[in-house]
Amino acid sequence: MRYNRTLSQFDWMHWVEQLPIGTTIMVVEDDAVVRECLRELLADNCRVSGAAGAAEALECMTADGVPDVLVADMQLGSGMGGLELTTVARLRWPGIRAVLITGTTVADPVLDPGDRFLRKPFSVEALTHAVWELATRQDRLHTP
Repeated sequence: MRYNRTLSQFDWMHWVEQLPIGTTIMVVEDDAVVRECLRELLADNCRVSGAAGAAEALECMTADGVPDVLVADMQLGSGMGGLELTTVARLRWPGIRAVLITGTTVADPVLDPGDRFLRKPFSVEALTHAVWELATRQDRLHTP
């Protein structure tokens, strides 16, 4: 999808356009509208998949490969949340990078040094910059 760029869109589109072509991103969000919105925002130059929960995300990663960046909501309805998903995924695929997001007032989580945490509502620029930052790191250990 291409956007007619306005001044307010420049900053976030800059980060999306700077992502390496073929970057893989998985958005794990139980709210279908939010999940689709995030997928659309990140879709230029990238292959973006989505999952409604942690179990579905792990199934997709097993079948389709590990994404370069995992964007996961901390609170995913039932079952494990984004932080638990990231922990479980790292047991199988060390080095996976995550942007954890939340709309609740939970305390800031203890994260892997390479991960990022954003509170909703966050700016589109904050999300795209965090994804760019993790996708371009050279120390990822998994093999997608």
